[in-house]
Amino acid sequence: MKRSETDNHIILNNPGQTEEIKQCLIAEHKIPKEGVQTVFADDVLIKTLLEDALVFPLFSSKKLIHIKNCEGINLEDCKLLKGFFDNPEENVFLILSGTKIKSVLNDYVDIEEEKGEVTVQL
Repeated sequence: MKRSETDNHIILNNPGQTEEIKQCLIAEHKIPKEGVQTVFADDVLIKTLLEDALVFPLFSSKKLIHIKNCEGINLEDCKLLKGFFDNPEENVFLILSGTKIKSVLNDYVDIEEEKGEVTVQL
């Protein structure tokens, strides 16, 4: 099932667009710098990251999490992320960026390099 329109994104092969969307979300939702978290996929446990997503910094009711190098996310973690994309949290915004994504998340890719094709990592 393809997701509905949300402020959660998967962006492949386009770091400039990723940063632009990130800055737009921060401005639009007035997310303070304490509410912005940028991590590398191979440095975090996705399950823990998603569990902690609802813990907000002091004086902030919104959070933006940017997971870089999403090609490093294993299949089981991609399934956890699919659950988040299917049932997004109202005040938590998620951006995945990198070069590839597992096929379970194909329907959630927003932007890819000008080719317009989705790069799938099996």
